[in-house]
Amino acid sequence: MFKFVPILNPDGVAHGHYRTDTLGQNLNRCYGHPDPIKQPTIYGVLKVLQHWHAEKRLFFYLDLHAHANKRGVFIYGNHLLDVAKHTQNVLYPKVRMMLVLLLVLLLVPVLLLLLLVVLRLLVLTFLLL
Repeated sequence: MFKFVPILNPDGVAHGHYRTDTLGQNLNRCYGHPDPIKQPTIYGVLKVLQHWHAEKRLFFYLDLHAHANKRGVFIYGNHLLDVAKHTQNVLYPKVRMMLVLLLVLLLVPVLLLLLLVVLRLLVLTFLLL
């Protein structure tokens, strides 16, 4: 099951801010100890995630958002003090992206061939009518 939280900074975005809300806070920096009054959206999401984690219902959490200076697809990871875990954290998105690209490169010719077969069948069916 997937859960989506659409936007955690609606008041800041409505005023044209990329990172800050109307109080001037960078909400990306408040996840450690959010204040329920000053950062209610972050506080609420964190409490829900902690609840799901306690019930063993949280497998994966992914925070996606745009970046003002980067284009295309990118993934930021956590900075972990354990070198082995940090290395895995840094390599995961690169390996995953390579696997996705490989899958796309393998599937595109197959899909094109399938499309050609379907088109040929449609043309043959049309000619026989």
